[in-house]
Amino acid sequence: MTGNYFECGNEVIVEGFSLGHFSSFNVSNSRDVIGATAEIKIPLYTISVTDKQRPVADSLRIGVDGAQLATGARIEVYVWYKDNTTLQHTFPKILAFSGFIRKVVSGFPTTIKCEDNSFICLLYTSDAADDLIG
Repeated sequence: MTGNYFECGNEVIVEGFSLGHFSSFNVSNSRDVIGATAEIKIPLYTISVTDKQRPVADSLRIGVDGAQLATGARIEVYVWYKDNTTLQHTFPKILAFSGFIRKVVSGFPTTIKCEDNSFICLLYTSDAADDLIG
């Protein structure tokens, strides 16, 4: 039996470093809120580690050398259909989400909670308010 089917691909990139594929990806975006949020589950086991420079909540050790999962890190999620030889068609990668890490929930799978570029505006506003207050 032959038929047409599409095989999906995906990739999570943090600060230019590929973490691999996600197992679950949910985006919420509506006209009722300022920015979009995303929750990504990746099949990595993470544990929190302490660091003299950063609090434990902002520093994680994961099983992928070189990856930095921390609050404020830039994150991008790409999705695509893999090339279909039956249809002789190629599909481009689509940027499904671009933003910053808001929170990382350790464990297996690791859950990464993200906000889009409105995250920067909120940080900037908070810093500006601190400057005004003194």
